[in-house]
Amino acid sequence: MSPQLRKLSRLINDMQGLEKELHKYERKYRLRSQDFYWLVQSGKLDQSPDYLM
Repeated sequence: MSPQLRKLSRLINDMQGLEKELHKYERKYRLRSQDFYWLVQSGKLDQSPDYLM
């Protein structure tokens, strides 16, 4: 496997891992990521250390 292909493979695996982590938070808070982001940005939800990964 070429170095570029190995790097691409690692990036894909990292992205898949991040996606799994996001899904954990979405299930925990019963809120989709895009909705959560909108609530924080609009000031309707305070930023809390509990929300940090």
